[in-house]
Amino acid sequence: MQNDTGHVDLISSMITCVRESPTPMPASDDDSDRTAPFDRHLQAAVGLKLKAFYDSIIAEPVPERLKALLDQLEKQETGAESESAV
Repeated sequence: MQNDTGHVDLISSMITCVRESPTPMPASDDDSDRTAPFDRHLQAAVGLKLKAFYDSIIAEPVPERLKALLDQLEKQETGAESESAV
């Protein structure tokens, strides 16, 4: 399971990407510029960091307690379906 340090590392690296972005977003008082897209290199860097972070979570094993709860739910649903078919 990902620890708090992993979250801090991810956020820190994303902040570094923003600071090192070659083309920062222009400052403006106009609200329409607030929806301007990030530089594509920045988007790519953030996307890679997020993918790496979530890939590590997906690779973790499912906790036994969660497996047991899912099995219990499946049995209840299967039982309810067979009763409604009668």
